[in-house]
Amino acid sequence: ITRIEIYKENIKKSETPYFKFRLAFVAFMFGLYVATIIQVFRPFPMNYFIIPAMSFLFLFVSQLLRNIKRNFFIGFRTPWTLSSEKVWDATNKAASRFFMAYSFVILIGLFFHYIAIVVILLTLIVGIVGLTYYSYRLYKLENKKY
Repeated sequence: ITRIEIYKENIKKSETPYFKFRLAFVAFMFGLYVATIIQVFRPFPMNYFIIPAMSFLFLFVSQLLRNIKRNFFIGFRTPWTLSSEKVWDATNKAASRFFMAYSFVILIGLFFHYIAIVVILLTLIVGIVGLTYYSYRLYKLENKKY
């Protein structure tokens, strides 16, 4: 990524949070792999593993978004966030708060087996649409004078 990124310095500044996220993602995938192998020999309800693991992963996404600098590969990227540093920072900080709250919504899914997937997906869709609109509004407010 650092070879083809336009904002090379921003990617270099964001190496530590990105490394932590990659480590968390590999841990998530490894845990999923181990749980799948265990499932073959001793079946258990996978949702008791997958839901907390997803929550943990979204907490790392939250931390990544809070600390990431503007770039074309990592973060909440819309045309408006990529065109303005202020919009990028504000949108990604809002996205960080959303994904932190979203990780707790995922955990609540442990208690509501039948509607968990609907609540989890609906919350994610509403959040992403809301963040996209938020970045658009910030961009319009910033460029109102033009």
